[in-house]
Amino acid sequence: MFGAGVTMVAVNAGTVKHSILWFVVGLLAHGLGGGCGSNTSLISLIANAGPADQAIATAGSYLFRSLGQVTGLAIANTILQDVLRRTLHEKLHGQDVDKIVRRVRESLDYLEKLDPEARGIVRYSYQHALNAAFWVMACSAGLALVTSLFIRETELGKK
Repeated sequence: MFGAGVTMVAVNAGTVKHSILWFVVGLLAHGLGGGCGSNTSLISLIANAGPADQAIATAGSYLFRSLGQVTGLAIANTILQDVLRRTLHEKLHGQDVDKIVRRVRESLDYLEKLDPEARGIVRYSYQHALNAAFWVMACSAGLALVTSLFIRETELGKK
């Protein structure tokens, strides 16, 4: 459900079509799938850990969940900022390109000070950058699904 939700978000955010309804449905599926997956993995860890190892299993689960979220956010933000910067440099022409790029990346309030053509280019650039970040998340979800197929159940604490 998580992977399907992320893919729905990526498809309906403008890559294939614009649909706010399916975008929201994708966000709901993404959130529901992520929440169910996190709780299911935590419950299965606790169920398979012995009483002495439950605290370690819970702490490990929260550690890797937090680490994954921070890493995923950092990767997506890096891609978004890089694609945004490159697209703005490609599309904007003139003497103030670096100033416009810097000011737009600092605050979207600067859009009001731009002429309509530049404003359209900035909006397109943000859309393009967000689509790139969404597709990276969809590919990550696909890789997570593939790697989860190789998980084998083993009892903890047994040698």
